Amino acid sequence: MHGLIEVDERLRIDFDRREIWLEGKLVKLRPTEYRLLYHLVQNAGWVVSHDQLLQKVWGYEYRDEPHYVRLYVNYLRQKLEKDPSDPRYILTERGVGYRSSTFVETNGRLDQRAARRSAEAFPLPDSCSDHSLRLRFSNAGAVFFAHQIKPI
Repeated sequence: MHGLIEVDERLRIDFDRREIWLEGKLVKLRPTEYRLLYHLVQNAGWVVSHDQLLQKVWGYEYRDEPHYVRLYVNYLRQKLEKDPSDPRYILTERGVGYRSSTFVETNGRLDQRAARRSAEAFPLPDSCSDHSLRLRFSNAGAVFFAHQIKPI
């Protein structure tokens, strides 16, 4: 994932420069917060498990420390969300992990409204409830795609 991502009118992320802009102001993230945000946005819309995040962000030796993920997600929400108690960018999937909001690119810009409309147009069939599927969700809760689970 490269270049500037305009998530919405509030949030812009530039992974090439390692910069996060919120309401036109540069947000300072700790290196661990940045790595966590990177892996969530890289898998936008996909549920990323606690174990996957621990391995990618902290390393294999931290596999028994799931509270780190919760703690650092909370730090990110405090810095990025308008209302951290009602997050729009980093969403919790209880008992599984977290997912970043899904966005659709329109004219070089990622658009949340277009993502919701697309998701509503392609709801998840009842036959796709198998746990062997990895589901891609939008903010509205509809599913974009169902794929076999692959390690990230």
